[in-house]
Amino acid sequence: MNRPTPPLILRCLRAFTQVAYRFNHTGLPRVAEWIRKATTKRYLAKQASADIWISDFMGQLQFCCDLNDHMGSQIFFRGAYSYDQLKLIKKLFHEPYVFIDIGANQGEFSVYVASLFSNSQVLAFEPTTKMLARLRANIDANALTNVTVFPVGLSDVAQADVPIYGHAQAIDDGSFHSGLPTIYSIPQRNELLETIRLQRLDDTLAAANFTDRVDLIKIDIEGAELPALQGAIKTITDSRPLVIFEASSLSAAAAGYTTMDLFQFFEAQQYVLHAIGRAGALSALDINSEFSNVLAVPVERDL
Repeated sequence: MNRPTPPLILRCLRAFTQVAYRFNHTGLPRVAEWIRKATTKRYLAKQASADIWISDFMGQLQFCCDLNDHMGSQIFFRGAYSYDQLKLIKKLFHEPYVFIDIGANQGEFSVYVASLFSNSQVLAFEPTTKMLARLRANIDANALTNVTVFPVGLSDVAQADVPIYGHAQAIDDGSFHSGLPTIYSIPQRNELLETIRLQRLDDTLAAANFTDRVDLIKIDIEGAELPALQGAIKTITDSRPLVIFEASSLSAAAAGYTTMDLFQFFEAQQYVLHAIGRAGALSALDINSEFSNVLAVPVERDL
């Protein structure tokens, strides 16, 4: 496979931005953002291939970054898109574990988590054709043999030929956002991408004869979080895993529920919720926040 590496000018810009983003409350992060956005606009204007491979993702991992893509450009210029959650996972686990990545996208979580312990197990769920190809490419590039990919979405019912939608236009920063496909169409995301298959997590694991304890679930599927969790109730009840999830009032409303419904689901399962902050720091969750990355912890577990 051809794996284009950054030309010298991009390597220099990247070296600067990765440092500049760290200096909060100064003008440097704004300069770094200007560089990232300008690079996106340049590639889009020239309609050039924007796939660039880096070899230092979260240390020494290979990763393909699409500079026209919001997530890809963030990974390239910042070092990671989900840095806070990834750092939290590194803090929480010090031995092999079983990780389920629901909404694996291009593999930021799956690749990193699988690399931490070679005898861990990662189950990655990604239903969209484009991101599925990127996920598999990033897994293969790092020769990870402990990742099993499931090319399906998850919900509380099994269903075939479900439409999934994305952004028809570039977002505010000029990039396209591959991390926002949703089965719940809204005005901002109403371009039909393809149709996908939905399954229940509990049924999928049973069909695969998977009986190991699940230690961690990460779920980010743009509004489908609650039904997917309801379809994983046996796994949650039996394994009592930690759960990292996204709580977005906009995405929840499109799916017909509220973030409070999501929080109450975990309360009913006797979980305590924490907001995930900078570098994985945990704090009390503001239930009125429009958007939060959240860690759900079983009440019986000490962190």
